[in-house]
Amino acid sequence: TAILAQLGINPSGFRLADGSGLSRRNTATPRSIVEILRVMYYSPNRDTFYASLPVAGISGTLRNRMRQTAATGTVYAKTGTLTGVRALSGYLENPNQEPMLFSIIVNNQRVSGQALVKAIDTIVLQMTESRSCQAQ
Repeated sequence: TAILAQLGINPSGFRLADGSGLSRRNTATPRSIVEILRVMYYSPNRDTFYASLPVAGISGTLRNRMRQTAATGTVYAKTGTLTGVRALSGYLENPNQEPMLFSIIVNNQRVSGQALVKAIDTIVLQMTESRSCQAQ
């Protein structure tokens, strides 16, 4: 907590109960996760951090997600899974601008995990269609 606060990340946005990430007592807001992603993007260790992230349609836990779509090879993100909870947080690369940082956390025990993942992937695919806000 102290290290994250030193990096400028609001400590009220998360609670760390253990280091595993598997405890339901660990909490983080999507905003705090995006703050961490922003810090890491501008960090001297950015390349190492990026290399640790699965890539949509290509590697790791995203190997079979968003394959043969605009997200393939452009989304570098970490998944999160607990019963009734699915999350995806990371970067959407765009060759014409800095990456879009995102964190999507869905918590709904009444919906299957597969349906939650599908909803998250739909949101990410819609994000790949976004355009720059800069004047053309």
